[in-house]
Amino acid sequence: MASKYGIMTEAELDNLIDYDLTSFTDNAGTTRLYLTAFIEAKISHAERFVFGFIHQTYLLAVVPINVKWAIDEMARIYMTNQLIKDEYIKNFPPYDEMVYFQTNVQPLIENEANEGNIASVDTVDDY
Repeated sequence: MASKYGIMTEAELDNLIDYDLTSFTDNAGTTRLYLTAFIEAKISHAERFVFGFIHQTYLLAVVPINVKWAIDEMARIYMTNQLIKDEYIKNFPPYDEMVYFQTNVQPLIENEANEGNIASVDTVDDY
């Protein structure tokens, strides 16, 4: 199983948040707490959130770099907030996901869209 659009993998998310999500187990150490399906649901949520904002979907082979980064970043925020909620990360307040998106992620997505518009304007013949 993979995330809905396959833009990010569980291993990529592990690397981004700097935690091995497979190592979190119950108190007996026998049952994995964050199953692959759970982690992929967080990634799928990030994909749908970013694609909903830009009103377009992509597959991995054609996703623009800033859209890929936005999905990675939002998946990182969603999983980090989960670790904070579950008290694996202590003494750190959870991110306000909407504020984080609006102040850190949205400007880069809009910048890429604007660069595309500028590139198309540069090719217009004014004569």
